[in-house]
Amino acid sequence: MPPHRKRGRPPNAFYEQRGLTPPSRQSHNREQPPPPPREPQPPVNIFSHPIYNLPIPPPNSVESQLLNDEVDVFSFRQSAAFKFKLNNELLENVLSKFVPFTKIVPPSSFPVCLVNGKTIDAENVSSEEEIRQSLEKPTAADSHCGNLRVMKLKQEYQRKLIDQLESETINENIDERFAYETEKINLLSDTFQDYDVTKLDQFELMVDSITDDLKAKFNMKIQDDELFKKYRLDFEQRKCTLEEYRQASESILRRRKEAEDRKLRLEQELAEKKRQEEELMHKQRQEEEQRRALEAQNRRSEEASAMPVPNATPAQQEILGEAHFDDPFTAGAQNGNFEFDNNLLYAGSDDLMIGDDGAFGALDDQVFLDNLHGNLE
Repeated sequence: MPPHRKRGRPPNAFYEQRGLTPPSRQSHNREQPPPPPREPQPPVNIFSHPIYNLPIPPPNSVESQLLNDEVDVFSFRQSAAFKFKLNNELLENVLSKFVPFTKIVPPSSFPVCLVNGKTIDAENVSSEEEIRQSLEKPTAADSHCGNLRVMKLKQEYQRKLIDQLESETINENIDERFAYETEKINLLSDTFQDYDVTKLDQFELMVDSITDDLKAKFNMKIQDDELFKKYRLDFEQRKCTLEEYRQASESILRRRKEAEDRKLRLEQELAEKKRQEEELMHKQRQEEEQRRALEAQNRRSEEASAMPVPNATPAQQEILGEAHFDDPFTAGAQNGNFEFDNNLLYAGSDDLMIGDDGAFGALDDQVFLDNLHGNLE
């Protein structure tokens, strides 16, 4: 077999005789034509399957209630299961490993053990003498809890203190009153254990006798303290008849009504008195205002009368005699040509002052005020 047959591809002459380009001479970088456009597939409705078109029957009330209950407790069950697994792991971890007692931290309910203001721990260990002195004379900064060694010393100190207190009081003489009270208290306690309704009279007699003995022997007065106040009385304990009770009730109601009437009458009297005081004050205020207004008017009149009036010259007297002054505020026609809003320096006609040869002299403010006052009058 020719060698080219072994390679599985014919020689180049085979392609050249047929007018083709051999594969060895073909360019592999030639761009491939773009693939033909593909039409998009139509959308598929997954709910078109017959299984989705089957009717779903509604659940009955029992099944729906059970389903709601399961949903409500699902989170609780999940949390409980998680905590159960976690606790088991923690317990197994504690029980399967060796933990030194010095490394165990006491619970937070126990405070830090303090002796003379210093913390008691493995690094800072106080002597027993210092701890005993702190127990005998504790301060506000000391705390004898949270350390087993300190707590045992405290227990030993408390036992010693109890024995000391018992030895101090055991030899003291007990007076007669203490012995009598102790005996009677024990007697009342034993009697109360066997208390019965039928023994009420006997029990009351015993209590009365003990009260009399305490008063006679030891001058003690026992005061009854009732836990329950008795509102209803028996017919034998009532001290009045039905008619007397009615009269007493009417008397109480009458006194109550009289008290209310007195209170109402007193309030009315106070209101009337207050009203009269307000009227009197108002009247006095009006009189004071009238008096001040009258004084102001008199003062203005006195000031106006005290003003000096200049003596008119013969020419002025002649002009004043010929001029006619009427009230400028009247609705009728005025005599002369006086105008209120005209120049008030001239009391008469303006043409009378034209031919004057200066006989009037200089006109001042006093002439103006006199002319105004004379025309207003």
